[in-house]
Amino acid sequence: MMEWNYSIRDTGDTAARLLALASGSNLFLLIGQLGAGKTTLIKSVCQHLGVQEPTSSPTFSLVNTYSGAAGPVYHFDLYRLKSLGELADIGFTEYLDSQCPVFIEWPELVIDQLDEIPQVRIYLSAESPDSRHIRVEFI
Repeated sequence: MMEWNYSIRDTGDTAARLLALASGSNLFLLIGQLGAGKTTLIKSVCQHLGVQEPTSSPTFSLVNTYSGAAGPVYHFDLYRLKSLGELADIGFTEYLDSQCPVFIEWPELVIDQLDEIPQVRIYLSAESPDSRHIRVEFI
């Protein structure tokens, strides 16, 4: 486990540090309240992965697929998810099996089903309007 504070302007550095720490991992669960910086951190991570297109939270579509330098990057937002059946309908396990980077915001509904899969859990909190706290756990 690692943890540190960072300023909003240093989100890019935090994204690079996170990717270096999690080298070889492809499943990232982002946990935190609204406004904690989950989407902002994913945007920065995507830039480091070579995504050129605009990134945004897939709140209504459940998943966005981006083209990264080494292949697809998947970004899930499960905030509005009502049942696990919705994930089955879009082939969620195929995304997980792809070995491509998968970022999941609001994973609380599925976290118990993911225990057997190696993952990086990223806990974020807003310390102030300009400062965030991050705790990274490797499961």
